[in-house]
Amino acid sequence: MNQRMANKGRSLEILVEHQNAMYLQRIIAKIEKVETRWVPERVDGKITGAHVVKKSGLDFAGCLAGGHSIKFDCKQSEDPRGLPLAHIQEHQIKEMEKAELFGETAFLVCEILPLRQCYVVPARTAIFLWDRD
Repeated sequence: MNQRMANKGRSLEILVEHQNAMYLQRIIAKIEKVETRWVPERVDGKITGAHVVKKSGLDFAGCLAGGHSIKFDCKQSEDPRGLPLAHIQEHQIKEMEKAELFGETAFLVCEILPLRQCYVVPARTAIFLWDRD
């Protein structure tokens, strides 16, 4: 497995997890990382790799104080022009579409590395751009 790709976006997730801990402490929101379940691949009893059992929807899910549900995914891009649609997977778009149907707030948190800036892309915008492509 390409170690660089395996940890792509992890620094942004760590930052978001820290912010989520602050939101919880201040009773603003309870947001948790959605863990992805992996199954080890074995050859002659030795673990040689792993694969995802089921792709999780989005990276984070929770609720704001007052009960409004939110979910979002973290994305990083090395392209100064923005986030390429190839960074978004179809199951993530479908999860945002389901969230919208049920009145949840869904979005992407995008970090554009060369600009050292983060942006929030609402689900409707991501879905529109995905469908247009």
